Amino acid sequence: MKNIRVAIMMTTAAALLLASGPAAFAKGKAGSTPQNHHCMKEGADVTGKTKKQCLKDGGKWEKDAGAAKPTEMRSPDSPPVVKPVTK
Repeated sequence: MKNIRVAIMMTTAAALLLASGPAAFAKGKAGSTPQNHHCMKEGADVTGKTKKQCLKDGGKWEKDAGAAKPTEMRSPDSPPVVKPVTK
């Protein structure tokens, strides 16, 4: 009887681990940083290439002019930022 309980608990634990494992450790696009570089080859912007692919094909990996900058720290005394509500 005790062996059956242990087997059921181990099976349940393994099933939960397998079910939640990939989702817990997967890198998603929702929380990723925006791309601020692009591939330039012969004066033209080449889209859809990674840095490694770009450099291998003889392109140049350049930073965008309007790259996103991290927000500055606000002091605790500054007023809160209020965004307008749009309908």
